[in-house]
Amino acid sequence: MRGRSARLGGALGLVGLLLVVGCRQPNPEYLGPASASGMDTSGGDSSSGDVPSTSTSGGGGESTSTGSATTTTGSGGGSCNSDDQCAQPTPICGPMGCQAGQEGDPCGGAADCSTEASVCSPDGMCHDGSDGDPCSAAADCGDEAPFCGPTDVCQDGDEGDPCTGAGDCSSALAPLCGPDDLCHDGMEGDPCASNGDCESGFTCDADVCTAA
Repeated sequence: MRGRSARLGGALGLVGLLLVVGCRQPNPEYLGPASASGMDTSGGDSSSGDVPSTSTSGGGGESTSTGSATTTTGSGGGSCNSDDQCAQPTPICGPMGCQAGQEGDPCGGAADCSTEASVCSPDGMCHDGSDGDPCSAAADCGDEAPFCGPTDVCQDGDEGDPCTGAGDCSSALAPLCGPDDLCHDGMEGDPCASNGDCESGFTCDADVCTAA
């Protein structure tokens, strides 16, 4: 009887030990705190890429912004079909868009040029007709350089300007077109082929104008 009780007590002790060990096993449903690299489920998007935005200013220019960078194009020089689509400082609708009509601006006629550069020259650009500007006739030249010389540029007809006749030379500055095809005043040392190439009071001596 005593031996049977001892065996029964030993069995109960073994069962108790197993229960204790089982309680010490980790809870398989507990996986610890969320990893720092886990996805944020708060509803916000962690990406912050810049989205370009475009706006148009009153002067016809277009401004494009991406992040902190802003690029503006066509400021006061945008495309147009008529002058009323342009504004200062480019109030004229020229062949390439709004423009000031100043020296060097493209043109198809005088209407594309300002009063400061009123001539639409043969090169298709606005000019004031000053010395050296391109020309096809005297009408392309201004008061300071009224002659359209043989090289198709405006000139004042002064000493040394090219000429094919007296019409390319200034009567006040150098009225004679010498044998070297340059304007001269026919004074001492100027080239000559006859006395007609020299000013009054000078004769042509050895192909040079010399005081009489």
